[in-house]
Amino acid sequence: MPHVRVLRPFNNGTHHAFVRPGDVLMVSDERAADLMRNSLVEPFAEMKAAPVPENKAAPLPANKNEADPPVRRGPGRPPKVR
Repeated sequence: MPHVRVLRPFNNGTHHAFVRPGDVLMVSDERAADLMRNSLVEPFAEMKAAPVPENKAAPLPANKNEADPPVRRGPGRPPKVR
């Protein structure tokens, strides 16, 4: 039973069982062929984990905080609200 990715929304057989674009379904071979023929789905290969990169980010220096406090503004006109 292949996995397929939905390209267009459609009713998956039962009442209120709509599938949305981007969903991944597991269907029978015949059903997958029918859905592909109607351009509703595309074949989907299982996602594999990405390899860990060799060039990792440098650690933060000791004199720098991760959570710096927000910048406090002095009195004056407030920013324009859109």
